Parts: sequence; structure tokens; C-alpha cells
Amino acid sequence: MGSLLLAFKKFFSAKKYAFVFPAVAFAMQYFYRLYVGQKFDGTDIGNDSLQNFLSTKSLSENPLEALWGLHTQPPLLNGLYAIAIQFQPHEDLIVQIIWALFGLVTIWCIYEFSIELLDSKIWAVSLSILYQLIPSTIGYTLWAYNTILIQALFAILALGILKISKLKIEGLYYIHIALLGLFLGRAPFAGLVIAPMILYFHWYLKTRTNSKNLTKKKMLGFSLIVIVFIQGHFLIDFKQIALSSWGGHSTLRALTNGVGQDKLLSQVGDDQCHQEIIRNHYQGQSISAFPSCISRYDSISIRTTKAAEVGNKNNSKEALLASIATGDLAKKLVVKNILSYENVVFGSNDKLGTFQYFMGEAKFKRYSIAYFKENILFLLTILLILILILFCFCRRRSLKSLSLELKSIILLIGYAMFYSLVTEILENDRYKIEANSLYFLCSIAVVFYLMLNSNLKKYLMKTRPV
Repeated sequence: MGSLLLAFKKFFSAKKYAFVFPAVAFAMQYFYRLYVGQKFDGTDIGNDSLQNFLSTKSLSENPLEALWGLHTQPPLLNGLYAIAIQFQPHEDLIVQIIWALFGLVTIWCIYEFSIELLDSKIWAVSLSILYQLIPSTIGYTLWAYNTILIQALFAILALGILKISKLKIEGLYYIHIALLGLFLGRAPFAGLVIAPMILYFHWYLKTRTNSKNLTKKKMLGFSLIVIVFIQGHFLIDFKQIALSSWGGHSTLRALTNGVGQDKLLSQVGDDQCHQEIIRNHYQGQSISAFPSCISRYDSISIRTTKAAEVGNKNNSKEALLASIATGDLAKKLVVKNILSYENVVFGSNDKLGTFQYFMGEAKFKRYSIAYFKENILFLLTILLILILILFCFCRRRSLKSLSLELKSIILLIGYAMFYSLVTEILENDRYKIEANSLYFLCSIAVVFYLMLNSNLKKYLMKTRPV
């Protein structure tokens, strides 16, 4: 019996085996949710009633052509749907399995990040289990949308950055996978941001190791080719920088909510085209055509594919021209209403595009338990970042002295919040939720930094029982 216990202890003392515990915890929570009646929500798969998705028929018959003509959504999500649809009628099950694997990858990244940072398998196991218990995290494995994918990609990116900071070349693999995934999966991370990030981390590793590894060059070349190819396609064929034609719609929606339709109509005067756009643009619903002024944009060379248009009417040439027209109008109105921006952000709590909506007041009573659970991770991270800044200020330390992984994660959180506030105009709370893994890892890194650079660690060492 004693030898059996010793073997058991030795087995789980290895760092690579200790992940069994958070993996089992994930499986238990996942199957418990199914046991109590929660079902996998696959209603978005092939749902062409929303502008984000292509039809099942289009994805099954002409997936590549359909994805090439898709301009309303970056291609990753519908690409995964297309793979699953090839296994009809079991596409929902295939997507459910893929989403569960992304959830497990997120947990593994939390575990590995904690191992790298804290060098303690006990803390790594505890923190990766704790993450699963926080609301708005693992539950998204049961919804066939981007959320769990982006959480996993953010976690992979954070782990890669930490490994790079420790001069481990495998960190580049994680960074390339994560950044390409974010590029193809979420419009905010356009190639204009992704490509410089990839180049920076290659430069960082090279200047500190002086390594001329051929594999690194191949990784860099492949990633840049993909980014240039896809970004060039959107610029040439769709006249879009971000991999989505949604930007103008969300901006105009926010202006309509915050400034008011009557005021906007008075600002455009007798321009029938702009009046038509404003009157028909309610809560961000895209408009497929503007008969009274479509000729203004007809000279723009737009190339779409038949499979994409058949798969969803919002991917037609007319819909894209309408989106461009909406974007042009939104740019003019933003300049005129820049001083009224507080009306946009702090509008009604039941409307998309307001800070209250972003914080969940449309779903939960303010300061209720549900409201707190929805925001706990987001608010905790913002608080810890503020404490970190105050700590550095009091100790007369520059924020440049922070570790690479901590600076990078804080910058990523700042970028996600900037995009949500300024361009998507607080469309919903997804940027608060999709960055959950970043918030959690940032919280770990901040607490660890504060412990290392304060008397707290000395105090803990003094009070530890001998």
C-alpha cells in the first residue's frame, strides 16, 4: 500500500502530469452542465438570417468560394462551421467537440502560464481550476460563437509572450498561432496590428539570443504571407481595412442612440441619400441597398462571389456598397457630434452601444449579485492595473520596467477596450468576455509582480512555520 501511494505521489509530482487535475475539473463541470439540462447552442451554424453567418447549403457545396466572398465576418468562425458541415447531419456534434477542445486549451494555457511564472504546480493547478469557476468563462464552450475561440487564442498569445520573455523559442509558435487566429477570427485585430506584433517578437528574441534559426524565418514568412494575402484581398475586392464591413453600421447606430435621429437628420439637410440611411438604420441593422443614392457608389469596383451572396444576402455587392455609404455618413456625423460623445457612451441602458449596456444593465439589475458576477473578473483586473500604476508611481518606477509579458498583456487589454469604446462603440459586452483569459492572466502577473517588489514576500517568508 505504501509503495502504491509513493508511486501515485511521484506520478502527480511531475508538472506535465499535474494538469490531470484541472482537466478532470473541466470535464466534471462540462458534463454537469449537460446533466442539469444545459444544451449546446448551435443555432448560429448555417444561420443565414443574421449577417454574420453563411447558409448551410453554401458552406457544404462551395465552402471556399463562399468564404472568399464573405465580407461581413472574418473567415475563421464560418470556416470551422464549413468543416463541421461536411459531416452532416452531425455538424452540431462536431462543432461541440471543437469548442470543448478550445475550452480545454484555454485551461491548459492558464496552467502552463502559471507554471512558467510561479514555478509551482500547486498554484498552477489551483489557478487553472479557479478560472473555470469564474462566471463568463468555460460556460461559453456550449455556445457556437466566437467567444471561447477568442478566449483560447488570447490565452495562447499570453503564454507565448511569457515564454518569449524567458527567451524560449517555442513561444514564437504560440504567438504565431494566436495572432493568425485572432487575425482571421476577430475584426479588431486587423493585419495593421497583427503584422507589427509578429515582427516585434521576432526582433525581441533575435536581439537577445542572436539566433539565426531557419524555422523562425519560415514561421515569419508564412504568417506574413497569410496576412498580406487576406488583407490585400479585403482592400482590393471589398475596399475594407478590417476583415468586416460592420464598422460604419455600429458607429451610426451609436450616434442614433446617443445623439438622436432628429438631430442627425437636421445635420444632413436635404440630402435624400443620407436621410434614407439614418431613417432606416435602427439599432445597427444593416441595410442591403439605397435605391435613391446607390448610383453614387456604383462606380466603386467591388468583387464578391456568388456562393457568398447566395449564402447570405448581406454579402452581396449592393450590401457592401450600402455599408460603405453608411461608413462615409458615420465619419461625417462623428466629427460633428464629437462633443456629444458622452451622450453616445452614457445613453439608455437598454440600447446597444452604451456603457450601461456594456456593463450588463440591460440583463441584470445594477449592483445585483448577477451584475457583480458578470463583471467581477473585468473589474478586478482594472483595479489591479490601477494599483500597479499607483505602486510604480509611489516607488518612482517607470512602467517600462515592467516585465515583457505584463506590459504586453496590459497593452492588449487596453487595445481591446479602445476598440470596444471607440470603434465598435460598446456594441455589446463581448470584448469584456472574450478577453477573460487576458484579464485572469494579467491579474496573476500583477499580484506576482507586487509580491516580488514589495515587503509582502518578505513578510510571508518570515511568518512561514519552520
